[in-house]
Amino acid sequence: MKRVSPRIFWCTLAFGWVLIIFLLSNQEAKDSYELSKVFAGYFAQLFVKDFSNMTDAEQFRVAYGLHKAVRKYAHVFLFFVLGFLIMGIMLTYKLKPRTQFMVALALTFFCAVAGETYQIFVPGRAALVGDVVINTVSGLTGISAMIGVNAIRDRCSRKPTCKS
Repeated sequence: MKRVSPRIFWCTLAFGWVLIIFLLSNQEAKDSYELSKVFAGYFAQLFVKDFSNMTDAEQFRVAYGLHKAVRKYAHVFLFFVLGFLIMGIMLTYKLKPRTQFMVALALTFFCAVAGETYQIFVPGRAALVGDVVINTVSGLTGISAMIGVNAIRDRCSRKPTCKS
């Protein structure tokens, strides 16, 4: 079986991830709200002590309280992964590390702006500058994580004693 080139691997993952981001951005407001409400309920069951023993009204109050955090952390998760994947692509090019970093950050920022701009045309949704900031900072964190993973991998590949 022929080995897939690293660039094609990272590009495929990144393209698929951008598609997921835009499919989520394409949800109308009520559908997006319902999806995040479901996740808030799951997180409440997992992390809130005695959640299953609460009354329905108490469960609703707890899940509703988690709802906004779930929506913002969804941005963090989606763009952290996107930044990580885009930096994976950039590492396949023989460019200066600073150039790799800047291009990855610019592409992540572009995706954040494009996603928020797209939401202007989705019923009930709006573009928020705050979301662009959250998305870009999250992407920056993902980019930094990939740089760190790559540095560890490079160091371990040069040292025969490195096992982790």
